[in-house]
Amino acid sequence: MTTHPKKTDLEVCQQVIEELQREAGDQPQAIMVDVCSGIATLTGTVDSWARKIAAREAAFRVGGVFDVINEILVCPPERRKPASASAPPDEVARLLRRAVAAALAERAALLARQVTVEVDDAGASVRGRVDSAAEHDAVMGAVGRSPGVSTVRDMLTIGAAPAHPA
Repeated sequence: MTTHPKKTDLEVCQQVIEELQREAGDQPQAIMVDVCSGIATLTGTVDSWARKIAAREAAFRVGGVFDVINEILVCPPERRKPASASAPPDEVARLLRRAVAAALAERAALLARQVTVEVDDAGASVRGRVDSAAEHDAVMGAVGRSPGVSTVRDMLTIGAAPAHPA
């Protein structure tokens, strides 16, 4: 039985890059690769969902890749151009603010479904799960600053929900 020496993360990373280049052919891709303990993380942008999926599959074809974290963003070419070449900076800033507000509102709506607040004579109790310490601090700060709330009982959990066995 022949055993092959284990590839280093650097070797695996280089092979993933080469596989991505073969996959892309003559189409340039803006994909960065990082490999740690056999887990390949792909970041960057591509112009279609098909290319995002193809990049993930290409990484999995490389020996030594055990998992792929695909953080590639899909940005069609028409979305990469400024709103208008002649758009005034204040108009571009307004459009950007609107896009950021929409993204934050979507995240806030998701967070609101994961957190409950109960109010009684002793104050407010906050229960649920948040993804980060920053979200925890934002929730607790918002409840603590609410009119009439003198005490806040923190029963939040930080981190992803535990996986349920299948």
